[in-house]
Amino acid sequence: NQLRVKFCRSQSVPTLENKSWGIGLFVLNIFLPGIGTLVAGIKAEKNTTMVIGLFQFLTAWIILGWIWSIWWGWLLFSKASEGYGSLGN
Repeated sequence: NQLRVKFCRSQSVPTLENKSWGIGLFVLNIFLPGIGTLVAGIKAEKNTTMVIGLFQFLTAWIILGWIWSIWWGWLLFSKASEGYGSLGN
């Protein structure tokens, strides 16, 4: 189970500057699905993350995107909380 969580956290999830960014983008993803992921992708200059955020936003109306967005918000927060380093690593 721990291996699966570590694998999921490593998949295109950008590393944020600090825990505050992680919390902020997590909350943003809860209330505006995909927007937090999109902002993280823009900050990290990761096109794949920006596309994921866009798909989360576009599919939020069928609940799938909203759940996906919350999951990514949690991954952003978790990665920021673990102190992986600077943005984009």
